[in-house]
Amino acid sequence: MQFGDGYEQRRNDGLNPILQSWTLGFQRSKPDIQQIDDFLTDKAGITSFSWLDLDDKPVRVKCAKWSVVEVDRNIARLMAVFEQVFEP
Repeated sequence: MQFGDGYEQRRNDGLNPILQSWTLGFQRSKPDIQQIDDFLTDKAGITSFSWLDLDDKPVRVKCAKWSVVEVDRNIARLMAVFEQVFEP
């Protein structure tokens, strides 16, 4: 809640108030990038999946934002944002 003069009131919301996100980049052959793109398209930003974070800890994530750019004739780059989710 915002108040005057820049003051605000903050509070935690829920059991897991700190959600992590990771911006990842993959530069691979076009067929490899196509496989990643197909996987993310299949999940549609809704279905979560397991991923090992930078400390090799398993995390449930979803990916609603990604883009593919052609680097050259044989190579492409995929940028994606993985967002942590908590599910029962």
